Amino acid sequence: MPLIIVVTGPNNGDYHPLGDQPVIIGRDDKCSLQIVDPVVSRRHCRVEYDASSETATATHLGSTNGMRVNDREIENSASLQDGDVIHIGDTLMLYSAKSVPDIDEAVNNFRMKRAAKHSTLIR
Repeated sequence: MPLIIVVTGPNNGDYHPLGDQPVIIGRDDKCSLQIVDPVVSRRHCRVEYDASSETATATHLGSTNGMRVNDREIENSASLQDGDVIHIGDTLMLYSAKSVPDIDEAVNNFRMKRAAKHSTLIR
């Protein structure tokens, strides 16, 4: 089952499987995935998974501080692919199109890939 994994920020390591119901992400305690980040709006974004087409969509809910997917500003919505990164406030979340056997390993793999991507070689 696809899921959203929080990989940085105050909720690091939290995750939420994507099922039939949309996942509302934000600071509000009524959100499906509550993010305790002062820069995140009460209802910041929504992630929906359509099992029949095996597609996921992230929708910005009009927050003041915006939303990014893979460093691209999203005004309305964006289709998600396995490994995409959703950025809201000071929090990064990883979209996994399939279940991962170990959340900690998935988070560590993400961090290693990100570090390798942003590292520089000094001679």
